[in-house]
Amino acid sequence: MAVQLWWFVQATLFAWSPQVFYGWRRFLLRLFGAEIEKGVLIRPTVTVTYPWKVKIGDFSWIGDDVVLYSLGEIIIEDNVVIFQKSYICTASHDYTKPNFPIFAKQIFIESES
Repeated sequence: MAVQLWWFVQATLFAWSPQVFYGWRRFLLRLFGAEIEKGVLIRPTVTVTYPWKVKIGDFSWIGDDVVLYSLGEIIIEDNVVIFQKSYICTASHDYTKPNFPIFAKQIFIESES
């Protein structure tokens, strides 16, 4: 139920928010369990699969049309920019097995310093 509610909120309240409503989008993501620190800028065209598996550090920027496909945990440290149209995917399929099962692994994006 939480997944469908998030998808509805993301497709409406999140996506329809004006560009400068960064605080509003941080609020919505936090409401669904994301750990979003201070000064984070997230554009309204960003797509997040499961916010409760996302952590974003201070003053990071997530650009237009970025997809955070968070079947596994995504951790983004402080002062990181994820440039527009990036696709961060934590999941894949095990092609060596006949049933092609899905698996997820954590993605950790460090600060440059």
